[in-house]
Amino acid sequence: MALFESLTLLREQLTELGFRLPILVIDERCAEGQPLDLSQLLTELEPVLSIFDANARGLLVTPNVIDNADQYFESKLTLESPKEAFSLLGKEYDFVILDGRESLRANLLAAVAGMVTAGGFLMLIAPPSGMWSQLTQREEHRLFGQSLQTGSHFMRRVESFCGRPEVLKLMLAKSGIQESAALTEIKRSQLLLQQLTDAFKAKGQSHSPTSRNVINQPSQADAVAAVAQVFRGHAKRHLVLTADRGRGKSSAMGLAAAELISDTGKRLVVTGPSRASVAQVESWFQKTATSQWHSHLCFYPVDEVVKRLRSGSLTVAGKPADGILIDEAAAIPTSMLAQLLERSNRLVFATTIHGYEGNGRGFKLRFLPHLKQAAPQSRLLHLEQPIRWHAGDILESWIDELLMLRSHAITSTSGDVLGSESLAKVEAACLEANDSSAAAEEINHTSQRESQELCWFKPGETLPDNLLHSAFALLVDSHYQTTPDDLRQLMDHPSRHCFCILGANNQVQAVAVVLQEGALEPSLIQGIINGQRRVRGHLVAQSLAFHCQQRALAEAASWRIQRIAVLEERRRQGLGSQLIESICDHASQLHQAFVSTSFAMSIDVFKFWSRAQFTAARVGLKKDKVSGCHSLIMLRSVQRVSAIDQVVSEFYSHTQLLLRRQLRGLSAMECVFLLHRRGNDDSVISTECLDTSAVKPEVGHNQTLQKLVDWQRLEQFSQGVLGSAEVVSDIEGLLTRTLLKKQLSGPQRHALSLLIAYYWQVKSLEELAVEFGVNGQKSLTEQLQKAVSELTQECASNE
Repeated sequence: MALFESLTLLREQLTELGFRLPILVIDERCAEGQPLDLSQLLTELEPVLSIFDANARGLLVTPNVIDNADQYFESKLTLESPKEAFSLLGKEYDFVILDGRESLRANLLAAVAGMVTAGGFLMLIAPPSGMWSQLTQREEHRLFGQSLQTGSHFMRRVESFCGRPEVLKLMLAKSGIQESAALTEIKRSQLLLQQLTDAFKAKGQSHSPTSRNVINQPSQADAVAAVAQVFRGHAKRHLVLTADRGRGKSSAMGLAAAELISDTGKRLVVTGPSRASVAQVESWFQKTATSQWHSHLCFYPVDEVVKRLRSGSLTVAGKPADGILIDEAAAIPTSMLAQLLERSNRLVFATTIHGYEGNGRGFKLRFLPHLKQAAPQSRLLHLEQPIRWHAGDILESWIDELLMLRSHAITSTSGDVLGSESLAKVEAACLEANDSSAAAEEINHTSQRESQELCWFKPGETLPDNLLHSAFALLVDSHYQTTPDDLRQLMDHPSRHCFCILGANNQVQAVAVVLQEGALEPSLIQGIINGQRRVRGHLVAQSLAFHCQQRALAEAASWRIQRIAVLEERRRQGLGSQLIESICDHASQLHQAFVSTSFAMSIDVFKFWSRAQFTAARVGLKKDKVSGCHSLIMLRSVQRVSAIDQVVSEFYSHTQLLLRRQLRGLSAMECVFLLHRRGNDDSVISTECLDTSAVKPEVGHNQTLQKLVDWQRLEQFSQGVLGSAEVVSDIEGLLTRTLLKKQLSGPQRHALSLLIAYYWQVKSLEELAVEFGVNGQKSLTEQLQKAVSELTQECASNE
C-alpha cells in the first residue's frame, strides 16, 4: 500500500508539472540466466500499473511472445513487436513498457519516448548493472552482422545514463519489487520534482501542459491560423509545419480543419504514410467539429491521392477537394511529394525534423529546396513549445542527450517565407566546389597539417565524448538518413574507421565514416553470386559481386565511405576533398584495392565524387523510398584491379539500355552526367575500354564511330527537310560521339539531355513538357532540331 500511495503521489506531481519520467526496471533474475517471462513481469509490475485508472492507455513493446495474453492485456494495454511499434506514429500512451533485456534498438527507444503523455512513465526493462554492455544482443547482428567481441560502447553509455538521478530505478527480485529500495527512489524523484516546481514558481512560469481539448499556447494558435490561411488565401502559398514530437502539429491541423470546414464548408483531404499516422489529425477534427461536417475531411492513402489528382477525381463528399493536409510528410518519398506539389494548389506539409526517423532531415535537404523553387511564397512555421508535456520535460531531455537527437547547427525560424536566408538550400558536405589532393603524410592517430589536425579512429577505438558529440551533430545536420541507430554504429561498428579534421578548439570541421568491406570467404562469395546469401556490412562488395557478377571485387579488401560531412561555414573550401584524399592514401597504404561510396543520385553530389576521381559503377534500379532517387555506386582504385575497369566499362552500356525501362525516372540531365564517359582526366577507366556496340547493336564492332553518323542527313533534319524517324540512327551515333568528348559545355549538356530524354528514355510529350517546357509537338520538333544543330557544329568540324 505504501508503494501504491507513493507512486500515486509521484504521478500527481508529474501531472501538475506536465512532465514525464524514465523508469529503469531491473530484472535481477537475468544475472542467474532466468529472466522473467512477460506474464511474470506484468504480475511483478502490478503495483506500478495499478496507479493508472481504467481509462488509461498503455503500450508494451517486446520481441517475445506472451502466453495467455488475453488475461494480461486489458483494453488499456497494447502489445506490439519492435517492428510494429514504428507504425504507431502520432499515438499517445499514459505509459510505455519497453523490454530491452535481450535487445535495445536506439531508434525504437527514441520513437516510444515520444508516445508518452504528460504525467506518464517510460519503463525500460533491463538486466542488472554491467550486464547490458556485455550481453550479446540481437541488435548487434541486425546492425553489424556479428556479435561484438569487446562489449558495446553504446550500451555502456545507456547504462551510464540510466544511473542518473532523474531516472527512477525499481529492482525486480524473486519476491517482486524491492519495496524499501523503491520507496527511497520515489522519495528522491519527489524531491527532484518539488525542486523543479519551486523553480518554476520562483520564475513566475506556468507549468501545466496544454489541455487535451483546447490549444492555449500562442504558437499553437499561430499554427491553427496559418493552416487555415492556406485554404482561405492565395493559391500556391503552401505551409510547411515542422516540430519535434509532442509540439502539437497534428492537433493544430485537426483544429484548423474543424474551424475552416465549420466556417466555410470546404472539403479537405488528409493523407500520410499510413492511416495510423493521421489518427491525431482526424481525432482532433472529429471532437472539435460537429458531426454534420465530419464527411468534409476524408482520408486517402498518399498513392491514391496522387492517382486521383492525375485523373482529376480527388473528391470529398461528392465534390472536388479544396486542398490537402499531409501529416508525417518526411516519411513519404520526395518524388511523391513533388507530384502533390505539381498538381495541387493548396497544401500543408507537417513533419518532424528531429527524431528517430532520419527522414525529417531528408525532407529538409531534398524537398524544401524543390518547394522553394516551385512555390517561393510558401511559408515555414516551426513549433517550439510542447503541448503534450511541459518544456524542460525530464524524459525528453534525457532521451535527447542520450541519443544526441539535436544537431548543433540547426536553426528554426517561425513564419519565414521559404525564399528567406534561413531556408536557403541546405547543402550536404559533398557539394564542395574546390578540389584538393592534400593528404596526411603519415599513418598515425593524429597528424598536424597547418592549423588543422587529422584524427583517425580505427575499428575498436572510441571517439572522445566531445568529438563524438560534434561529429555526430555534423552528420545529423548534413545527411538525410542519420538516425540514433547511426550513433550506435559510430560507437560500436567493428569495421568502422572515423576520420575527422579538427580546427581551433578541437572543433570538428569535417568528418567521414568509413566501413571495411570485402575480403569475403570464397564459399560465401559464391552464395552471394548465386543470390542465396546476403551479408550485412558489405553493401558495395556484395552488390558488385551479385549484380555485376564480379567475384574479384568481393574477394578484394576495400573501404566504403558511408558518410562525409563538412561544417557549414567551411564548405566549398576543399575540406571534403582533402578528407577523401587522406582516406584514399590511408587505404592504399593498408593495401585496400579500392575505395567506394554509395548515395542517392543527384547531379551536385555526382560532380563532387567525380572531381574526387570516383567513377560510376552501378545505378540502382529502384528509387529510394525516402530520397525518391536512384542509388549510385562509385569507385576509385587505390591498387590496380582489372575487374574495376570491366565493371565501369559495362556500366555505360548497361545504363543506356535501361534508360527506357527501369531508369526512365532519372532526369535527362542526370543521364548526361552518368553517361558522359570522361568526367575528369584521371578516371579509373579510359575510353579505349568502352564498348559502343550497345549504342548501335546493328553496326559491327569494328566499324569506326565516324561511319555511324551522316552529317548531311543531320543537317537536313536541323533544317526541317527530314523528320526525326529518318535520322534516328545518325542521332544515336551523334549522342555516342558527344558523350565520349572530354569536356561538355552547358549548351551541349542541355542539347544532350533533350535528345536522350526523347530517343533513349522515350519520354512522353507530357513528361517533356514538365522537364523542358515543351509546348506541343511543333515546339518539340523545333527544340530537337536546335539540339541536333548544337551538337553537330563542333563534331562535324572535327571530322
